[in-house]
Amino acid sequence: MVNEIAGSNNSLGTEEAVSEKLVNLLKCLGKGDDYTDVETAEASIKGFEVVSQGREKYTVYKVEVVYPHSLLRARTIHRRYSDFHQLRAELIRENTELVSSLPFPSKRFFGSNLDKAFLDRRLEGLQVFLRTVLEMKDLKKDKALQSFLSMDSNENSEDATKMLQQQLEETVDVLKDNLRVSHCLQTDLEDLINLKEEKDQEIENLIQENKMLRRKKDSVMKLLRSMLLYDSRARIRMILLGLFINIAKGPKGNSTSITHEENL
Repeated sequence: MVNEIAGSNNSLGTEEAVSEKLVNLLKCLGKGDDYTDVETAEASIKGFEVVSQGREKYTVYKVEVVYPHSLLRARTIHRRYSDFHQLRAELIRENTELVSSLPFPSKRFFGSNLDKAFLDRRLEGLQVFLRTVLEMKDLKKDKALQSFLSMDSNENSEDATKMLQQQLEETVDVLKDNLRVSHCLQTDLEDLINLKEEKDQEIENLIQENKMLRRKKDSVMKLLRSMLLYDSRARIRMILLGLFINIAKGPKGNSTSITHEENL
């Protein structure tokens, strides 16, 4: 009975987990690439890449956006410095006091914008700005930030498909791991139930053995009492017999003694 209940609860838990993930997936697919839960999102810049487009060269920053409560837990978007600068300008327009004081790397008017040391410093500055913005609840609700963190329609659809496929494969792997763990737990539970039944049977056997020993003890004690009673009666009979013999001999001995005295 316990086994059936445990199995039932385990199945319900697995079904609920799978259903929840499927619902999240449908939400993501139904709302398209614009579906982002900004209020729980986390973002960090993982690096940069210098892109050549004809004669023009510019830097693209790789921003990883993580959604803890979504099936598509992470996605990578590409943003230029000008995109960060535009985000800051739009946030200042709606939240001047909050955003204007936030640190932000300035533009470079002299020297190469493609210098690695300069790009490393700029990346650190942009990272601090983005992390600070995401820590402010009022700013996380802003549409400008929503648009900044969303995947652009001109992003490579093939990369987006690969990312979606990767996330789905990871989710399937997690589900498989959960099922394996659940199966192991179910096996352990069955082993414990079997062990409990064996121990219960051993206890029952000991109880029956104890009852049998008690009955044997009672029988032995009864036999001993009978033997003692018989022995006591036998001794009493012997004593009474001795007394009777002594009494029977006593008067005869006295008459013999009197007759002897008269002859003298």
